[in-house]
Amino acid sequence: MPAGIERMVSGILKPKIDWRSVLLQFIQRSAGGDRHDWRRPNRRMVSQGLYLPRRHGEFLEVMIAIDTSGSIGNSELHQFLGEVEGILASCPSKVWLVWCDTTIGRVDEVTSDDLPLEVTPRGGGGTDFRPVFDYWKECEGSPSCLIYLTDLYGMFPDTEPDFPVLWVATPVSGGAPWGEVVTLE
Repeated sequence: MPAGIERMVSGILKPKIDWRSVLLQFIQRSAGGDRHDWRRPNRRMVSQGLYLPRRHGEFLEVMIAIDTSGSIGNSELHQFLGEVEGILASCPSKVWLVWCDTTIGRVDEVTSDDLPLEVTPRGGGGTDFRPVFDYWKECEGSPSCLIYLTDLYGMFPDTEPDFPVLWVATPVSGGAPWGEVVTLE
């Protein structure tokens, strides 16, 4: 196959995904954010003679883990934190922000009211994803899902958890044995 056609076909087979829309859809699915309220109609549709439910959002409770291992540089950490702020700004949220390399360095419980975030990452060693999954079991409250911002190089738990997991990975990343994986670009 000629090189030009091969590149064109390769581009078609590997389309770019807007990972932010995948993240939003993941959160909405996980948090049950697609609920409808029949008590008050959707005002935009009443004028057209349609009585349809009004969508309402919930207070989102999510755990977000940030890989602070040595393979994650300052630029990635700033980008990860920017994405956390984007989640907090997009809807009323409570986030368990877990900073982890081989151990959990710290946990910050933040809400939309805490923007802009004033946090300091801790870490710099290797990567072990298991402490975050262990912390989930001990967590007071009820996060609806786990979002892990990482390069995917590390030790995974032996078994798949019974809650939704989204891996938001840097462009040069390893793979995940389960959960949804989206590449951060």
